[in-house]
Formats: sequence, C-alpha cells, structure tokens
Amino acid sequence: MKIKALANSLQFKIYTLLAVTITMTLTITGIIEYLGDKNSLQQQLKQDALISSQRIASSLAEPLWNLSHTQVQAILKSNLKSREIQALQIKLQPGNKIITTYKDSNNKIIHISKPIVNSNYNDSIILPIKYRDETVGKLTYFIDSSSINETLTKIIYKQGLQTFILNLLIIAATYILISKIIIKPL
Repeated sequence: MKIKALANSLQFKIYTLLAVTITMTLTITGIIEYLGDKNSLQQQLKQDALISSQRIASSLAEPLWNLSHTQVQAILKSNLKSREIQALQIKLQPGNKIITTYKDSNNKIIHISKPIVNSNYNDSIILPIKYRDETVGKLTYFIDSSSINETLTKIIYKQGLQTFILNLLIIAATYILISKIIIKPL
C-alpha cells in the first residue's frame, strides 16, 4: 500500500518528470556536442590530409623526374606510417604508369603497379606532381577516416558518464530542495 501511495504522490511525479526532463536535455546536449566534435575532427583530418598530400607531392617531384624508383618507394613507404593515410597512388605522365602503395588490413605496406579500385576508401585528394612547372604525375592520397574513431568513442563514453553524473547530482539536489523546502513545511 505504501509503494502505491508513493507512486501516486505528487512528490514522486515531480521527481520522475524532473529525471526524464533532465535526462532528455543532457542527452540532446550530448548528441549535439558529439556531432560538433565529429564534424570538427573530420574537418581537421581533411585539412591535415591536404597539407600532407601537398608535402608528399612536392617531395616526389624530383625522384619522379629522375626516375628513381627506389627513392619514390621509400617516400611512399615512410609517409604511409601516418595513421590518416590509407593509400598513396601515383599516375605518371606521360605513359600513365601506376605506382600504388597501401596498407592492408594488418597495416602491412604493399606496393603494386595497378590502380586502386577498392571502394572502401572514404575520401581522397588528387594533386598534380610538378617538377619545374612541368607535370610529371598525379598523386592520389586516400584518407583513412577510421583514425578518428577512437577519439569519437572516447567522446561517447565521456558524454554518457557526464550525463549520468549530472543527472544524479541534479536529481539529488532537487530531491533535497523539494523535500526540505517545499514538502516539509506543508
């Protein structure tokens, strides 16, 4: 009988309404913050990729002009150690020869002479490779956006924990205020 009376009491209804309202507000705020952080991380990744691809294109110009295959492979291999690069592809001009270096699922670096036809790569940047104002090839820089997933997962856990703790604190403070200030005097 006491539980039923508590469930029907005005105090219980106020606590329930506050708990639901606070939880929904904190959840919506957390989702908005998560989406903002995700967008910011993606923009930062693309900006870093553009800067990196420009640097790689300029460092490849002289070795491509001099046809130094070992130096080109060394540059590609050293740049693939970066987390945000999934693959690098060079299309030489003239002749349209392809040089491709990519990371497989085990992060092992693979060199092939075929174009990448895998649609698993989310985004790419294509830049001309110029040596003394003459185009010697095109660099395609494939971005690995999974490198930001770890950060996004941490943000989700942080938002969930923050929502839970704030919810508990606000509900506890509200309980004390309502029971001591409003209900006790009645």
